[in-house]
Amino acid sequence: MAARIAYLNQSKRGFYEYRRWLPKRLRPAFGGKHEYKKSLETTEHTVAFQRWAKVNADFEAKVKLAEKMLASPNSKTSVTV
Repeated sequence: MAARIAYLNQSKRGFYEYRRWLPKRLRPAFGGKHEYKKSLETTEHTVAFQRWAKVNADFEAKVKLAEKMLASPNSKTSVTV
């Protein structure tokens, strides 16, 4: 049995995806979405874990950028997702 990895889910069709709820304060920066979701386009757990690492790092970078933008009064309000 594989260990459970945070934000890694498997769809009913067997494909893995990265899913993460967005805090209310960051939702405007992500187009008003409540959740950040990205398909990892694989049904293999080991491949999904490798792709999860990159997607998670990208998400964390986007969150930092969004927080920086929201703190700045003269910034755009959305992050390219």
